[in-house]
Amino acid sequence: VVFRTIAKDIYVVVNIPKKFTATTDNVVINLSWSKSSNATGYEIYRYDRVRDAWKLLATTTSTSYTDSSVSGADIFKYKMRAFYEMKGL
Repeated sequence: VVFRTIAKDIYVVVNIPKKFTATTDNVVINLSWSKSSNATGYEIYRYDRVRDAWKLLATTTSTSYTDSSVSGADIFKYKMRAFYEMKGL
């Protein structure tokens, strides 16, 4: 379990969501996954080859995300982290 403290809220990484898929229409990339038990949100990352680092694209409560910031014919790598937010601790 990984803990990350932000102000007075604590985020706990929960079970890995299943069925993480990506589709494209050559304009956007649509990501989707199954809901992780106890997750209150998800962080979506895309790998930046120039900076050799993962970039946080979005934090969402949805089980899908559309990346419309892609351009050109390239290979994109994504990862997603589910978390449970415990407020007011």
